[in-house]
Amino acid sequence: MSGLFQGRDASPADRSPIPGTSGSDIDPRALEECRRLKKNTQYASELLALSDEQLLQCLNATVKYEGRVALTLAGLVLFGKFTAIRQHLPMIRLDYIQVTGRDWVADPAARHETVEKIGALFLIIPELIDRVLENVP
Repeated sequence: MSGLFQGRDASPADRSPIPGTSGSDIDPRALEECRRLKKNTQYASELLALSDEQLLQCLNATVKYEGRVALTLAGLVLFGKFTAIRQHLPMIRLDYIQVTGRDWVADPAARHETVEKIGALFLIIPELIDRVLENVP
């Protein structure tokens, strides 16, 4: 049993490099949204003074892999372009299910509305929050 424990990789899964990715797979709008959200944090001045490459490295969104910069799993999910996410993580998506009324199946013909979102979480989470707030009575 101790051999299994000793042989395991100690780094978290979200820091794993995604082979075949690079800085060109970053959606610049997601990076801009990250910077906007960081403006009101304790370390805003230090973080916002960093270049895009330094910020991504500081946030563990990129790592050196086989001598090149690659996105980590977290980096691709948080900052990745739609096409990069689709190519490297085809099953990653966010589904929002909206049920009309208080009953689960009020109308069997129209049980619910499903919205599927694929993209950088920094971009799709605010969209879904807005959608939820629009439907809250």
